[in-house]
Amino acid sequence: MGGSESKQLIDKVAARGELLAGARLDSTAHSPGINDNGSGVAALLDVASALGAQPKITNAVRFVFWGSEIEGSTKYLGGLARDQLDDIALYLGAGAVGSPNAGYFTYDGDQSGQPNPDIPPQTVPAGSPGIERTLAGYLNLGGARPADMPLSRTADYAPFLAAGVPVGGLTTGTSQRKTEVQARLWGGQAGVAFDPNYHTPRDNIDNVNGKALSLMGQALALALGTYAQALDGVNGVPPRDQRHRNTP
Repeated sequence: MGGSESKQLIDKVAARGELLAGARLDSTAHSPGINDNGSGVAALLDVASALGAQPKITNAVRFVFWGSEIEGSTKYLGGLARDQLDDIALYLGAGAVGSPNAGYFTYDGDQSGQPNPDIPPQTVPAGSPGIERTLAGYLNLGGARPADMPLSRTADYAPFLAAGVPVGGLTTGTSQRKTEVQARLWGGQAGVAFDPNYHTPRDNIDNVNGKALSLMGQALALALGTYAQALDGVNGVPPRDQRHRNTP
């Protein structure tokens, strides 16, 4: 291989990225944790199975499962070299996605909803709005108009957010109560938690909303498949030479 060919190959590889899709494995001591957060884990495992071992994609896809939510992802990032951190193009999180009284939420990457005052809009990494638009677009096509879920400093994606990695993801809600407006939008019961079984022994396989799990899982698959093929475009994330990462 000639010098120009080698440079072209190096440039092509450098322009690629690694997609991380994650969910947490832990729950509380008194709960089976099937919706929170077995549903998110199951959705990502199903996507991984469909993707296969040797998919024809441009960007690498890594599935990560945290044993202790924010502590797990913090330690993971802390163990990466700077070059490895720069390789990460985005982080896609799967929260509880099978809540019985489901809402349909995308993590608020574009800060169009009520923001978390602990997360100034200017600190949200570039590319996060595009991830939200990708997920929201699929949910709209699936007949579930999405709403914003404020970003959090205590979620498994929070260390990626702090490091400057674009983040996005989905949840059907947990202990928050569904409003009258949300009940008209999505059905279900107003004044009742999205998951009345949250952190209780009733969070079992019998109390998972299969319809919500299916739609949210498909949205996650669409997003991962899209970014596995290309990182640019109207909903793209920054290429490697424009990534500004903060080491933990």
